[in-house]
Amino acid sequence: MVSYEKKLDYKDLLFASIGHIIGAGIFFLIGYVHDKSKEKTWMSILLGGLFMSIFSKTYSKLPKIYESDDNIEQKIITNKFNKNISNIILLIAIIGFVFGAYLVAKSFGEYFSDLFDISAEISTLILIGICFLLNIYKIDVLANFNNLITIVGLGILILLILIGFYKFLMDKEKTNFKDYYTFRDYTDFRKNIWNILKGAYLILFAYLGFEMLMKLNKESKNPKVDIPNAINHSIYITIIIYTLLGIVYAYSMNLKQKYNKKIDKNIPMTNSLELLLNTNKYNKIITISACIFTANTVLISMLGASRLLDDVINIDHKSNVPRKSILIITLGMLILYYLKFSIEKSTYISNTFTLLLFGTVLYSIKK
Repeated sequence: MVSYEKKLDYKDLLFASIGHIIGAGIFFLIGYVHDKSKEKTWMSILLGGLFMSIFSKTYSKLPKIYESDDNIEQKIITNKFNKNISNIILLIAIIGFVFGAYLVAKSFGEYFSDLFDISAEISTLILIGICFLLNIYKIDVLANFNNLITIVGLGILILLILIGFYKFLMDKEKTNFKDYYTFRDYTDFRKNIWNILKGAYLILFAYLGFEMLMKLNKESKNPKVDIPNAINHSIYITIIIYTLLGIVYAYSMNLKQKYNKKIDKNIPMTNSLELLLNTNKYNKIITISACIFTANTVLISMLGASRLLDDVINIDHKSNVPRKSILIITLGMLILYYLKFSIEKSTYISNTFTLLLFGTVLYSIKK
């Protein structure tokens, strides 16, 4: 078993959670969500966030109940069921995390190929290799890198929201907000609610990240206090930011029709600024930012998954980093790369496997 060093404080944990959540889906999944819920994209995002907050509330209580340095999720499930059931659930969750890390790496490849004359497939492979090498370093090195990326990421998303709402308020030809973004009547509600729910389930992936703090309890200075606060605060912050982005994104799609832009229907967040300003002058800046955020998410995803895997199979010894577990996670991502799983399919699989872990933990702690 790895002998971890306690170096993470509240700030590190908060930024680790927010950084993971921000890069984990909003930049590339929002287009898929909008394809389902259209102008009601913000509703899907808000519903997904509220649903995920049920689990985040439960997770925020766990460090206060279990003060041990053991894996908290594993201990809870084992107490309710047994060691074998616990290992099976955790292994399924690990597979879900591998799918999640892979799909973010794949989205990075597509972003990167837009910037440079390198194929998306090669870019994905390069990122997986770089994140594997970075994960071998000690936790404080990764934490400092993640903190910087998260601060920049929050700033860019807030700027995008401000630009979007400014454009909306200044647009004299805009559709009435109430008619465009809410339900007109009960018939409209029945017609759209199923698509909104499908979009909400898809966007759940974008809120994953807070649970990763459970894997860092052994490296936290004060896990009983800092982890619960970091979980609660990170989910509140991201629900607000994501919901506002949903409104801005839906408005940018309205501009797409207005300007007859020929862009794929599932356009990523990187094209929103181009649509809002009716120019691609600044689009490259957002694309570069998206590359950085998604790369950071892959890095943190591999970090969390490797520590969970080490708790299950205990193959790393006399080290401060679970290097063998990191290697296994990396190989899993390469297998998915070889099998060419799509982003949407990988998202559904990752969500389902991860929710199985969440649901089992919630059931175990309630009982």
